[in-house]
Amino acid sequence: VKALHSAKKCLEIIYRYESDIIATANKFHLPSDMIRAVLYRELLCVGYEDLYADLLVMEYYLFKGMYSSRKDSSTGLAQIFASTAIKAEKIYYNANTTTDTWTMWLNLQIPSKNIYYCGLVLAAEAKNLGYHNIQPNEYEKIKNVFTRYNGAESYGDAVLSNYKQFRKNSGKYRILQAV
Repeated sequence: VKALHSAKKCLEIIYRYESDIIATANKFHLPSDMIRAVLYRELLCVGYEDLYADLLVMEYYLFKGMYSSRKDSSTGLAQIFASTAIKAEKIYYNANTTTDTWTMWLNLQIPSKNIYYCGLVLAAEAKNLGYHNIQPNEYEKIKNVFTRYNGAESYGDAVLSNYKQFRKNSGKYRILQAV
């Protein structure tokens, strides 16, 4: 499986949406590096098979299931399933959402909304774990939230490593932004 983005390109994409990342992190009381770490991992792992899955979803809804039976796929910058975003809304806001899968999937194509839902999914998973106002150095809690984001322990480990790198290099990044 060939990744579509180099590490450098992933960082460029993340930095392009810095204001959205900070706003989302503030809204959900998360360290902004949590969102950056997830975005980095997901962007780095996106391959052609992900684009193909997205095409199958579009075919399903646009052609009423004539060519595809795929109703959802992980999509957008943070590779979120529409069903996961809908579930996160219900958990975080303690409310029933009327958003259907297709509408949510389309919303997830918009980078700022995808980043928002990345934060919402992280916040919902933190809530499920009983965590409130996660602090930047609470690595075990952060790893647990990352693991829940994807469902795999190895994912939690990998994204925590990315998180620590973003924390370590955040000062350097801020200098690069000013140039």
